[in-house]
Amino acid sequence: MVAFRQAILAMALLTTPLELGGQDSAPVTLTISTSATTVKAGAEIRLEITTKNSSDHSVEIFTASGPNSGEAELDNGIYVRDSGGNLLPRADVKTRQLSSGRTIVVHDRGFTRRRVLLKPGDQLQDFMFLNRLYDLSKPGPYTIVLKKEIPLDRAVPEPTRITLSSNTLQITVTGHSDIP
Repeated sequence: MVAFRQAILAMALLTTPLELGGQDSAPVTLTISTSATTVKAGAEIRLEITTKNSSDHSVEIFTASGPNSGEAELDNGIYVRDSGGNLLPRADVKTRQLSSGRTIVVHDRGFTRRRVLLKPGDQLQDFMFLNRLYDLSKPGPYTIVLKKEIPLDRAVPEPTRITLSSNTLQITVTGHSDIP
């Protein structure tokens, strides 16, 4: 399992993905949402993720432990920023400094990647709990963006990889007694 993770990390580091900016320009789109945009500090925050294939061909993506598992954080990049624009550190991962000076992320738990083939017009639903990944106990506004890297065309030996970027979601965390 460790060798598999290292191989995946090496592949991710050796490829330079093409980043697509807007939702409209991408053949596959990511949309994130929550049931409420204002939440009490300490409340559970479920982030819903929809991956939709808007292209005219099937697209291969990977998910952690299968669709709608609630572990979408294992296969997506999540970027949560506070009101000052500072990126919050993940609470569920550790970093390790390699002898080369490079820093890598080490997850506390293992996971299985599953291949999902999204046909044209298909979409995949998944979710994660933000409060389990970040310390969101401090009241204030937070912005969330999700990124996912996918191969553009698996029919070629070394496909171009694209990085999908979701919509930007803002949530506001209030003190425990601010919301009924």
